[in-house]
Amino acid sequence: MPRRLAIGLASGIAWGGVAAAVFVSMFRGSLPAPGQAELPLAIALVVLYLPFLVAAAVETFVGRSSPSFVEIIGVTLASGAGLGLLLIAGIALVQRFVQTTRPRS
Repeated sequence: MPRRLAIGLASGIAWGGVAAAVFVSMFRGSLPAPGQAELPLAIALVVLYLPFLVAAAVETFVGRSSPSFVEIIGVTLASGAGLGLLLIAGIALVQRFVQTTRPRS
């Protein structure tokens, strides 16, 4: 189980890094905003920068309306790690459920 958590944590941090890069690219105009893109690309962009959206929501909830760039990137990496852990825990839960409910022959 610790190996699985480490994998979830590492992949979540990587997801946070990708989210930060996607947001910076959209901010600079290299990538279109999801509202300006076609539907499949818009969905992919939202999934890719989901940790950034979570980080912005956390910063707003805490009461920080305009965090510094370094701070929002750090919170993005942390939220990516959290989302990665949640995702890997959900996968483990489904696997355990399938193993316990499978008919025995």
